[in-house]
Amino acid sequence: MKKVTVKIKSSFVDWILSDYSHDDLIEMLGGEETKEDVALSVAGMFPNEYIENYKEIEPFIDKANKGKDFIHGIQDGWEVEFVQEDTMPTLKTFTCEINLQFKEYTLVSHTKKEYIKDVKKLFLDDYGIKLEDDEISNIRIIKEEKV
Repeated sequence: MKKVTVKIKSSFVDWILSDYSHDDLIEMLGGEETKEDVALSVAGMFPNEYIENYKEIEPFIDKANKGKDFIHGIQDGWEVEFVQEDTMPTLKTFTCEINLQFKEYTLVSHTKKEYIKDVKKLFLDDYGIKLEDDEISNIRIIKEEKV
């Protein structure tokens, strides 16, 4: 049988020990045990997100734990290794589309072109958002009056 080493991310220790009070932690760490040892002894489950090499060990997981978001306990014969995670947070760049519909705040205009110009000015003046003409769509007349 192949030797299986489960690589547990260091953040698991903080996560599992966060359920315990300061006094409980002092008592548990009073002996020679490391906080990693204490975390292993009190953990009932190991969420997959904290297992760095989950894909590597997945074929060796028993049937009762397959397909779950966690492993219930470390199986007999498996070794555990704690791995230090990169402490620098990863910055992500996002983009999105926002679809807004004005219901309470309406603008009165003579033409669609004038309405688009008014909406663009409103967004720029009130919110600092510059809109392009093609970003304003689905324009409907909700009320018409002769002036």
